Amino acid sequence: MDVFIIIIIMSLVCSTISSTLVLKKQQHKPISMLAAFIINAVLLIGAFCFLTNLNDESKLFGAGTTYLYIMVFTIPVNTWINFLLLIVIQTKLTKQS
Repeated sequence: MDVFIIIIIMSLVCSTISSTLVLKKQQHKPISMLAAFIINAVLLIGAFCFLTNLNDESKLFGAGTTYLYIMVFTIPVNTWINFLLLIVIQTKLTKQS
């Protein structure tokens, strides 16, 4: 269970950093939101597929019998947290300008 939490937090950190860089460079919030969603989806679905292939139980009985499906369900949660962080970052960027 600890591996899942580490993967989810690393996905959140990577997507937040990259979407912040896109926001600072492009000054276009929808593009940075899309970047956050794509990075979350790619990282978490990639980790889900990789861990599903490593786990014999999920190969036999499906991913629903393990906790692997949690990573797929956290994609919208991570994206929502990124959207909230981007609102805060955008207001700080506009106050500095």
